[in-house]
Amino acid sequence: MTHQHHLDAQSALWSLRAAREALDVHVYAAQRERGMALVEAADGIGSQRFGTRRALGGRPGDPTANAAVNGTAAASASAVLSRRAEQLAASTTATLAWLARELRLAGASDPLDRLQAAAAALPVHHAARLALWIAEADQRIRQYLMLPVDEHLQAEQLAARLTTADRPITADRIWDWARRSRRRGDKLHGLLPAVHTPGQRTGNAWYRVRDAERVLTVTARAKASVGDQAA
Repeated sequence: MTHQHHLDAQSALWSLRAAREALDVHVYAAQRERGMALVEAADGIGSQRFGTRRALGGRPGDPTANAAVNGTAAASASAVLSRRAEQLAASTTATLAWLARELRLAGASDPLDRLQAAAAALPVHHAARLALWIAEADQRIRQYLMLPVDEHLQAEQLAARLTTADRPITADRIWDWARRSRRRGDKLHGLLPAVHTPGQRTGNAWYRVRDAERVLTVTARAKASVGDQAA
């Protein structure tokens, strides 16, 4: 039987996967920016009056030397940002690897994949512990990148989240939205993609909460438009 701790752990793992992918993109961009800044600082800037100057040297008031100094400072700032992102990525991977070892999830694949594949079958107390560790790792990345919460839920949970006193939502409705999201030509096409545990094409699907909220807005507007036309 699936416990709430299992659902919490799996939801946190999906959120961390998205955050980790965003961090990887950030690390690549920071490394590229650092490399470009270093090249610019090393090359210096040519000047017809003063010649080519680099970070050190130059005559008093030489704007070319000043520009080179600024380039070196920019390279140093880029290097600091790049190192911070790299350290966060490395520490996150180390945490995932440690969790996989603690749960005896052997394998050479990404530890996040192994944790996601095993989360639903973990003992309840292990799932609860995993959810806490993963949520903390996810929060660190999202705070660093200033990312919003990216929560994933299954259809039943999602329906309960979206339901209000005057607007009941059922799991069947969520599944209908997901089917329409896969149907080309439908106004909901592509709006509610489902994700599955890595390595599994079938099984329980997970949906991003903010995607479902967008679908709810689109369908509500469509319903209001039909009502206006009928009136």
